[in-house]
Amino acid sequence: ASHRGRRGRRAACAATTEKQAASLNKAAQKEKIKAEKDMLESVVLELFDRSDEPDILQVRDCLARLARLNKRPNSTINGDWVIFWASREGCVDRVFGSGITEEEGGVGDWNKLFMKEFYIRIGTRKDGRKVETAEVMRKVGPFPNQYNSFKGTYEVIGTSGLRLILTDIQTDEEKDVVVKGEVVSEKTVEVDVIYSSKNMVAIQKEDAAGEFDFFVLTPVEDVNVEVNKQLGTDRKNFLGFG
Repeated sequence: ASHRGRRGRRAACAATTEKQAASLNKAAQKEKIKAEKDMLESVVLELFDRSDEPDILQVRDCLARLARLNKRPNSTINGDWVIFWASREGCVDRVFGSGITEEEGGVGDWNKLFMKEFYIRIGTRKDGRKVETAEVMRKVGPFPNQYNSFKGTYEVIGTSGLRLILTDIQTDEEKDVVVKGEVVSEKTVEVDVIYSSKNMVAIQKEDAAGEFDFFVLTPVEDVNVEVNKQLGTDRKNFLGFG
């Protein structure tokens, strides 16, 4: 009995050692993945720092490598963000905007609005999955910046899909947004989140021709504060989130 008892203790000890080793290996693997994510994030941001028009192939390569390290990228996206970089001129306007910046502006574009910044605030599931966005625009000439706000909810689809359902769209004067003579009363945006962390969210959108646009979002402390900076005003809580 004593011999069997010793053998049982040895087996239990070996099993414990194996569990400890597996746990250490898992922790080491987790640390390795984190280090790789941090490195690739730094490379992406460095590419943006070096040039206003970084090599799209280099950026896409880094984003593809980051995507492979993220199992559920659409699960950690809540927060306040600015679209820091987009792969093609005009794709932010087409995918996220009201369409007003795509209108013709007359001779010399004297009356045209240009997208300056686009901000996104994504709430938590506990808050009812609220989402609010703002397109900040500038006009040629000595005119103040303007913005349109969009409010609604969002849905996560599978492990990477994200759908924004925006049903309350207004100008900064709380008027309807009118594009080509028609009121923009709602907008649905469907994209794929390919990577997310507290430092960065990467999104892709396939267009009708099968081409992909890429967007990199970086965090801002407070969307309201950022929009007010862009407007040069001190209006409080323009989005009224929460």
